[in-house]
Amino acid sequence: MRTRRLSLLLFCLLALVPAVRPADAQTTASVSGTVTDTLTGAPVAEAVVVVESPIFSRQAKTDAEGLYRLSDIPVGAFHLIVRKNQFLQYRAELTVGSGNQTHDVRLDPELHFSEVT
Repeated sequence: MRTRRLSLLLFCLLALVPAVRPADAQTTASVSGTVTDTLTGAPVAEAVVVVESPIFSRQAKTDAEGLYRLSDIPVGAFHLIVRKNQFLQYRAELTVGSGNQTHDVRLDPELHFSEVT
């Protein structure tokens, strides 16, 4: 009788195992896009693109065509930051869902004025 109860209990527990999903299981996504100059529309090469949160950070550089791609980004809320010398820093809020996302960025050039006398 005791063996039968243990067998029944074990069967019930094993039947539930496939239905249990770990609480910390995550889905990841990729974020990609093109970085261009707002004045000329030209691609911005070698810009640093960062996706960050208080507990996560990933970065990449744009290629010659201004393209970037960041993979294995966990689902959640992040800051997207793009930096390049001679341009103003770009910062935006980014919500990453599962799958692939596109986020194009337009960088404003730093303008320096001088007085001609």
